[in-house]
Amino acid sequence: MDEQKILADSKNYAENLIKSITASLIVISTEGVILSVNPYTCKMLGFEEQELIGKPINSVIDIKDLIFEDMWIKFLIKKREVKNVERTYIAKDGTRIPSLFSSSIIRSDDGGVEGIICMAQDMSERKRVENELERAQKYAQGLIESSMDMIIAVNIDGKITEFNKAAQKTFGYSMEEVLGIDIATLYENFNEIKMIRDDINKSGQFSGEVTGIGKDGDTFPVIVSASALQDSNGKPSGFMQVSRDITELKQAEQMKEQLISELKKTNEELKKSQEQLVQSEKMASLGQLVAGVAHEINTPIGIGVTAASHFQDITDNILSAFENKTMKKSELEKYFADAKETSSLILSNLRRTGDLIISFKMVSSDQTSHVQRVFNMKSYLEDIILSLKPKLKHYPIKIEINCPESIEIDSFPGAFAQVITNLIMNSLHHAYDPGQQGSININITLQNTTIIIKFIDYGKGIPQQNIKKIYDPFFTTSRGSGGTGLGLNIVYNVVNQTLKGSITCESEVGKGTTFILRIPVKI
Repeated sequence: MDEQKILADSKNYAENLIKSITASLIVISTEGVILSVNPYTCKMLGFEEQELIGKPINSVIDIKDLIFEDMWIKFLIKKREVKNVERTYIAKDGTRIPSLFSSSIIRSDDGGVEGIICMAQDMSERKRVENELERAQKYAQGLIESSMDMIIAVNIDGKITEFNKAAQKTFGYSMEEVLGIDIATLYENFNEIKMIRDDINKSGQFSGEVTGIGKDGDTFPVIVSASALQDSNGKPSGFMQVSRDITELKQAEQMKEQLISELKKTNEELKKSQEQLVQSEKMASLGQLVAGVAHEINTPIGIGVTAASHFQDITDNILSAFENKTMKKSELEKYFADAKETSSLILSNLRRTGDLIISFKMVSSDQTSHVQRVFNMKSYLEDIILSLKPKLKHYPIKIEINCPESIEIDSFPGAFAQVITNLIMNSLHHAYDPGQQGSININITLQNTTIIIKFIDYGKGIPQQNIKKIYDPFFTTSRGSGGTGLGLNIVYNVVNQTLKGSITCESEVGKGTTFILRIPVKI
């Protein structure tokens, strides 16, 4: 009774053990017919237990790849035990399941073979991971090989283990030539590879420039970015570096520096040339001003000389009559009347001459001296207009100044005079046709510490495509009639550089042009 109980207990234990195994367990006869299966097999293949019992084993295991399919069962019996070979199980829905297969024979009491136990572990997830890993490795290898940068890996001893095509091309070595050699071979200076290793040991990475040396002995600058590698246990296993030959970049930088140097030199020469041209333009303008003022002064002086000569003649006549005691009362009265009229004429013309000379002297002195001083805006504008009178009398253009009497500015009057003069002459030459009547308004307002000057003409206006060009040196629309294209360029530079202000232009063809200047009250 005890033996039967022990046998029953052993059988129950074996059955429970078989049910708990997370692997496929199939018992087949010596003819290859399925005799029993465990629950995991049903779950793995999608069959019910009764659907599998009595089926040939080759209906759930693919053995078509074996050379002797019909000899497979005999092989298992003869081999007695098979361990860990790959076989493909076939599920009910046709899914093919890669599995790790093992088998062993079941012996009878007399030593014969009663059947075969087939055990298999589902390898689907493992295969998937292996496939993913293989794809990732191929992808990574593809990236390494196709990279334009040099990618070099070394082991913990500093021996090269990876050397992609870019590295082979740059250094001139084949993969076979460098595998296993020290990476220091690729550097001109041993201290450089030591520097890389020291940085990686400290911080796990390195970034910097070193000097590479090729198989042919030629050296070249290389920019390197390297990082440490670790094995599966997290221990250091070497490092990988991504580097690039920067010879062309260095050459480009040198060419850039050389070009910048040449451009600076050319720019300085252009500045000097421009300054000379601007100075020539200023002196030419001043020369025209002198000629105009001289011509304008000639008239009142001529009238004064004629009047003085007439005064001398009538004085000589009255003096002669007095000395000869023939002077009449009527002659003396006439002399006094003539003398009063003549002296008045002389005085008015001398005053006119004096005003012209004072105005010219102030404006011309300011334009040549470049001295900063305080001046009244309105009165100085009037002096500028007065100094331009010889030129303005040839144009039927009315100039109106709208400026509060109280505005004073601490700046460079000569620069200011040059700006206003150039703006007026620009309008005279470009805004109106010869002989055409017109007007120019100069409106000045004070806004906090800034003077706002609106210079307005009501002439032809400027086409929009030319607005951005008007300040360019030598840009002019009247090249054929003597225009130099420096007038507004001088205005722009003087306003921005000397007067520390700004200038903008608004214009509409047929309606006129407005220049808006903003300059500080005190520089």
